[in-house]
Amino acid sequence: MPGTENGHNYLIISIDVEEDMPNWQIEETTTIRNLEGIPRLQELLEKYNIRPTYLLNYPYASDEKAVEYFTKIKDKCEIGAHLHSWNTPPIAEGESGKIEYQSNLTYQRQYEKIKSITDKLAESFGEAPTAFRAGKFGFNEDTEDILVRLGYLVDSSISPMISWHNQNGPCFLNYRAKPFWLKNSGNKLLEVPITIGFNRNIPEIFEKFYLHIPRFTKIRGLLSKDYLNILDLVWLYPTLFSEKEMISLLEVMIEKKIEVFNVFFHSSEIKAGESIYTRNEDELDECFKRLEIFLEYAINKKGINSVTLSEYRAIYNE
Repeated sequence: MPGTENGHNYLIISIDVEEDMPNWQIEETTTIRNLEGIPRLQELLEKYNIRPTYLLNYPYASDEKAVEYFTKIKDKCEIGAHLHSWNTPPIAEGESGKIEYQSNLTYQRQYEKIKSITDKLAESFGEAPTAFRAGKFGFNEDTEDILVRLGYLVDSSISPMISWHNQNGPCFLNYRAKPFWLKNSGNKLLEVPITIGFNRNIPEIFEKFYLHIPRFTKIRGLLSKDYLNILDLVWLYPTLFSEKEMISLLEVMIEKKIEVFNVFFHSSEIKAGESIYTRNEDELDECFKRLEIFLEYAINKKGINSVTLSEYRAIYNE
């Protein structure tokens, strides 16, 4: 790993590599047209000497063309696991047409599906994955236990400061972007959350107050960039956030002594027409532009080291 002026901060690029879902709906026929967008992304990341973590789900892990492509570049990236419960075997009647958080499955059902994607990746690439992210951030204590059983070292399923309760999903309001050992894993499974935080550094007590403001009050909207531009939640997510917002969040994280910054997006967002956010080539170019400006700032101006999820776990364990 190359030395830099900032040897204690790390940048992770972690991508959910998954089937086409242009309107976030399950299509009748599962396709991975968005594979065509990966080479452009890989070329950009190589320009900055970044080894990304590609988290592949079952349609990718079982596709011949996808396996061929990722086999060619696997020394330039990490290949981890990603799970969509609706297309990961075993699939019971009714499961294939329903978007469901894996955290709502029974322990046994979740185990079968995580083992299935784990085994398929091992078969396709010759080694079992050690990094995992649940689809739709559907993580719970069962997931944790299963990942430890199957030999995983790092998870990146938690979206801190976000609740998915309104979609019958998990709640992560009390989590922050700082990595930590998952409590029941015996220091075996490291959680590296998606980097989400406020656009300015505020005391913890105000963070908690903001996060628990009832949405019906519309106070959060009033404080946001769309109105008073006082306080807003930002993700390191170039599809939805500007380079300015992401750079501001990076600086806040550094002020808070957070040492790792986990950039997240989906493979469908890097091919025009496969996402509601990149509907055409112009929108796709803007997304790549935001990402490159952020990388230029983080890597070249701030001197931040790039690592994969599993590489960071090894550093954290030192």
